[in-house]
Amino acid sequence: MAECCICDGKEKIIFDLGCNHISCQSCFKDYLLSTLQEFHFKNRPPYGFTVSCVYPECNRVVQDVHHFHVMGQSSYSEYQRKATERLIAIDDEGVTCPNPSCGQSFFWEPYDDDGRSQCPDCFYTFCRKCTERDCVCQSEDDLTRTTIEATTRRCPKCNVATERNGGCAHIHCTSCGMDWCFKCVTEWKEECQWDHWFN
Repeated sequence: MAECCICDGKEKIIFDLGCNHISCQSCFKDYLLSTLQEFHFKNRPPYGFTVSCVYPECNRVVQDVHHFHVMGQSSYSEYQRKATERLIAIDDEGVTCPNPSCGQSFFWEPYDDDGRSQCPDCFYTFCRKCTERDCVCQSEDDLTRTTIEATTRRCPKCNVATERNGGCAHIHCTSCGMDWCFKCVTEWKEECQWDHWFN
């Protein structure tokens, strides 16, 4: 029998929270359920999403999240779901399935190399860029790439794409400083001016 630091009751089933504070099952369960309602769990690596000690003046956290099973299966499952969603939300590689009937959170796993991903829960396949099932991102990217290739030339020294929107074919690369001919794609020579400007 040990004394609960909240209600001062003596109980057989207690939770030693690892900080010299002991809680009875009833107080610990009530504390967890109220924390779950507002999801005041905090991410504390390496423990994951956990709570502060039940004792108000203690700043330590509960290190063993398996204690949270005391909430019951339904509440524990809700805790796991919310913790997963929060973890996914703070990670750049995380996503929530855009399927309205799913909502599963998971880390990106390429379905194949076409820029799409598949939810491991409902198998909904979607674009990693816009999260739409039927997207045009890939074709828009291809069109953009084609336009860039058709309207630009690459600097012969540093390979930076350069667009010429009129005027002389003499280009001064602001990236590497090379002077080159937009039409010949070679180092600028006086012949370039005569060959391209006056013809």
